[in-house]
Amino acid sequence: MLVLVLVLGCGTEEAAPAAERKGGAKRHVPRAGPEVEVPAEDEVAEAPAGNNRAPVIERFDVSPGQPTVLDTMVVKAKASDPDGQALDLEYRWEVDGEKVAVRGDELDLSAYRRGQTVSVTLTASDGVLEKTLSMVPVEIANAPPQFETDPARIRTIEGFRLSAKDPDGDSITWSLEGAPPMMSIDARGALHWKGSETDAAGNFTVKIKATDPGGEVGTIELPIDVSAGSKAAPPVEKAE
Repeated sequence: MLVLVLVLGCGTEEAAPAAERKGGAKRHVPRAGPEVEVPAEDEVAEAPAGNNRAPVIERFDVSPGQPTVLDTMVVKAKASDPDGQALDLEYRWEVDGEKVAVRGDELDLSAYRRGQTVSVTLTASDGVLEKTLSMVPVEIANAPPQFETDPARIRTIEGFRLSAKDPDGDSITWSLEGAPPMMSIDARGALHWKGSETDAAGNFTVKIKATDPGGEVGTIELPIDVSAGSKAAPPVEKAE
């Protein structure tokens, strides 16, 4: 798994004051994952007036490092406060530089498209001072074709048509690897093989490939047991 390189945002150890909240600092532990060191309620210490220190972000990892529209980006964060105060973590997600309406530590990319850029900014605030870190924007990469055909459904070979779709809407090119002689697949994804009297016996694991114009490949495997001198392609035996 790739880990994104992070760069310091606009926050510093002398970060700009955050907007004042009624009722003082509010305890908040974000959903789904980020570890935040927050002292128990009776352990929260009041910082001396004028000596309050900004929070510290100890961990800020975003994965996957090379996402596609099939992925959900996830932030793993850890923050602490030198003065022992409760922290509020805020996540700001942006796609192509525009803020999106997602407030948590995860962003589902299925609603976006290849080539768009994604970034997230984390702000840790004690109610008075805050610390900010931002990730380097990452581009949504090409996604591989996805098979819709279950190999277990393939009982006979001749004329069986496979189905696959590309998440980015690209066209698909079909190919076979490791197939018996004379077995082929056409542009529609239909298999063709009738066998002949000269076929040699053997076991084959046929890789059926669906490839998009960007070179991403989806693959399923089809095991075939061929008898010598077959005049027709045998059915594919499936274990119960």
